[in-house]
Amino acid sequence: MKKLLLITSLAFICSIISGQDRIIRNDGTKLDCRITGIDNSKVYCIVNIDGYNIKREIERKDIKGLLFEVDLTDTNEEKVLSKRISTTANAANESKKKENISSEREKKIKNKPDDAFADNENHWFLTGGFTFSALKGDSEYLAEGFSRLPRPFTINIGIGIYKNLKPGLTIQYGIVYMPKGMYFNNSENLEKIIYRINYLEIPVAIRISPESWQKSDSKSSYINGGFSLALNTSSTYKYKISNTGVYTSKKETDKGAFNGIKKADINYFIGYGIKKNRCGFELNYEAGMLDIMDKDISAVTLYNRSLSFNFIYYL
Repeated sequence: MKKLLLITSLAFICSIISGQDRIIRNDGTKLDCRITGIDNSKVYCIVNIDGYNIKREIERKDIKGLLFEVDLTDTNEEKVLSKRISTTANAANESKKKENISSEREKKIKNKPDDAFADNENHWFLTGGFTFSALKGDSEYLAEGFSRLPRPFTINIGIGIYKNLKPGLTIQYGIVYMPKGMYFNNSENLEKIIYRINYLEIPVAIRISPESWQKSDSKSSYINGGFSLALNTSSTYKYKISNTGVYTSKKETDKGAFNGIKKADINYFIGYGIKKNRCGFELNYEAGMLDIMDKDISAVTLYNRSLSFNFIYYL
C-alpha cells in the first residue's frame, strides 16, 4: 500500500508544471520558455534545459496564443489568453503593445550571451523509489546453506538541492533514507532470514548533460556520480520458518538486533537519468567502500551494494 501511495503521489505532483512564459500551439501543446522576440512570421524564444539555453523559432501560423510572465499554474490565465497574437501573415499593423516584450527585457537579451541566462540558483527536488540491496564479501557465513538474494523492493526517500554551475554541468546534494541488507532463503526447509541495515545518507554528486543529449520541450538525459556518507540508523534481522509436513507443523519467527555493524559507511555511486520539465527518473548503482563489520565482534567482512530506481520531482 505504501508503494502504491508513493507512486500515486509522484504522478500527481508531476502533473503540475509552470514556466516564465508559455507558447500555446494550435494543436494544444504548450512550450514553457523565455520569449525573446516576435516578428511578422515567427516567435523567438529560449528554452532552458538543465542549464543549456536552446534557441527556438516557431512559425506564427502554428501558434494559438502567448502568455507572458504569468502564473501558469492558474488555468484561468490560459482561458483568457489576453495576449493572443494574430496567426495571419498580414500582422504588420497589430498593436506593438500586444506583441513586443518590455524594452528592459529586450535590452537584457541583446547585451548578454546565452550562457548568462543559465540558471545558477539553488533549487530543491524530492526523490523516492525502490532499492534492491545485497552484501558482498563473506555474506555466506551469515546463513550457511541458504541461497543469497537481494533484499527486494525497499523504499528510499529523500530531499536535495541542485545548482547549475554552467550549461550541462550541475552539482547536487541532499539527504536520503536508504534501506539496505540482504535476503537468505532455504527452500527445502522453508526458512527465511532478512538482514536489515538502514542508513541516512548525505550524497554529493556532479551531473553532466552533454549538449547532444538535450531534446526539445525541456526534455534531457544525463549521467551523474559522486560520494555519500551513510549513517547507520538501525541494524536488525528477522528469521522465519514455515516447515509443514504430514505429521509435523513448525512455524516460528525470531527477530532481534544485528550486532557488529559499524555506525557509518562511505559509498561511491554512478547513475543515469531522464528529466522532462519538473519530473524525472533515475537509475543509480551504489557501492560501499568500507567493511561495515566491527572486527572486535566478528571476523566476517561485508560491503554494501545497491541498485535504486528513483522518481524525482523538481520543485
